[in-house]
Amino acid sequence: MKPHPLAKRYAKALYELADEQQTVKTVYDEVNSFGSLFEQNNQFRNFLCSPEIETRKKLKIVEQLLKDSSPLFYNFMVLLVKKGRQTLFSHIVFEMGRIFDQRNNRIRAQLTTAIALPAEKSKEIQSMLSKRFGSQVLLETIVDPDLLGGMVIRAEGRVLDASLRSQIRALTRSMYQSKMSAV
Repeated sequence: MKPHPLAKRYAKALYELADEQQTVKTVYDEVNSFGSLFEQNNQFRNFLCSPEIETRKKLKIVEQLLKDSSPLFYNFMVLLVKKGRQTLFSHIVFEMGRIFDQRNNRIRAQLTTAIALPAEKSKEIQSMLSKRFGSQVLLETIVDPDLLGGMVIRAEGRVLDASLRSQIRALTRSMYQSKMSAV
């Protein structure tokens, strides 16, 4: 997801306030929980983001949904709705997660393989990545049969492509370039 400048500001402000109040984990969980509802329920998202629906109606629903949440998160959502910034919520969730990960020395990595790996192999790769980056690694595994074999690891903006598919492509390019230089 491409970072949105306003979402970064809102997420940073929310995180810092939660940090001051020593409620970071609570607020982080609330942001993610509400974010899941926002993403999974199209009807709710459309209601909340519709410019045709009055702000007071949106605030009433937010109040009902968040009556048991922390005052900080509740007030944050009220502010978003009043300012008409609720459409940024998905971006705010993403940015909040990024900030939380940074402050807790965590990174997210993606492991793509042609077949599902046994759990112990995934844990071994996760451990290797943790040592490599000096951080706790949250590993997401994806199966993509198009890789043919091997694996692709994406972490911290880096890509390690050790897939059979990429090796075949490289060999094909090499053969093509050799053929073209011989002509």
